[in-house]
Amino acid sequence: MPEFLPFKGTRYSKQIALEDVIAPPYDVVDENDRKELASRHVANAIHVELPEAGGNFEEKDRYLHAAELLDAWVKENYLEVDEVPSFYGYKMTFKDEYGQIQATFGFMGALKVDEPGTGDILPHEKTLPKAKTDRLDLIRATKYNLSPIWGLSLTAGLSKAISLPNTPDMTAVDDENVTHELWVIREPKDIKVISDLVAQNPILIADGHHRYETAWNYRNEIRRENGNQDGGHDYVLAFIVELSPMELHVRAIHRLIKGAGANFDFQTAWSKYYSFEPFNGNYLELGKIIESHQCQALITKNQAWLITPTQKLIDEADSQLDSARLSYLLGLNPDFEVQYQHGLEKAVESLSQPDIDAVVILNPVTIDQIQGSSEARFRMPPKSTFFTPKPRTGMVFRNLTA
Repeated sequence: MPEFLPFKGTRYSKQIALEDVIAPPYDVVDENDRKELASRHVANAIHVELPEAGGNFEEKDRYLHAAELLDAWVKENYLEVDEVPSFYGYKMTFKDEYGQIQATFGFMGALKVDEPGTGDILPHEKTLPKAKTDRLDLIRATKYNLSPIWGLSLTAGLSKAISLPNTPDMTAVDDENVTHELWVIREPKDIKVISDLVAQNPILIADGHHRYETAWNYRNEIRRENGNQDGGHDYVLAFIVELSPMELHVRAIHRLIKGAGANFDFQTAWSKYYSFEPFNGNYLELGKIIESHQCQALITKNQAWLITPTQKLIDEADSQLDSARLSYLLGLNPDFEVQYQHGLEKAVESLSQPDIDAVVILNPVTIDQIQGSSEARFRMPPKSTFFTPKPRTGMVFRNLTA
């Protein structure tokens, strides 16, 4: 069963405004975002999460520069190391698209890694090809986990496992008006409760598949070097959240289609797989409409339809998920190139780009579908889920050698 342990966290000093130093996960930060974040503080997490050349190092050694910065931040008291191994209660509070206050709460700790796809740490969706040497080079140089993977636990009641003080140890509000709160959990009885509950059921990786695979590769690399000795390299920083509708907020990731051409007749080409109903309403209302109609939407530069899977598509696709059915159909059109975009408004706006021929609007995956897939050990197609909000890098770092 999953092994989840406390660790001696490395955290920003309370003398620093946390808003100035936390950053989004590396894989959602573009070049302009990075520059803006880096300008906020010399110790902003982005300097080590997405390092650049500097100090005594050239571009090829930017990861060594990240390691140098982390060491300097500890010496200069920007960062402080907790004295005892701890878990970290982490809560993100925000308003959803309907203006309702929502929250996600879980625990950050060190999760023992196992070979991806085996044991009790399960991927929940397939991954797209992606360079993994970047994260591996970073962990080799720094010996830190800088940002957590996000794991889902099937253990009911995990979110209410222990009582926490009303006032957190750290608080920050990010650029998207999400409030991030962190509690340091040191009491041995609380630590045992959390570890025991997480150990009861498998963990499903919600976000951070590539980081998990990197942790596994690094673990194997260090074990080859040290004769298979145990150590901090056997674990990865993880944010574990109960798989519950009260704790998880999942949005759809829509599909942008390129390569079809301006004259491609989707209605004729896809008529065996979808029934088509013309749509003339407000595109930005499509999220509610397709949910109530149990369908999807297809928008081209000139027309829009509500599309409902036919029995042929239902029978031939390997899952009832919108993403699985569409993935099957797109696989029959090898000339198409697919891009991914979360956010209905951004997906619709993409049609203004000359190379985007169509957009397919999908429903978000439900918590029941996530749980059913995990119990069946079925991996969803890539980019089936977008969990929101995203944990911030810099709430706590994990030094693998501490």
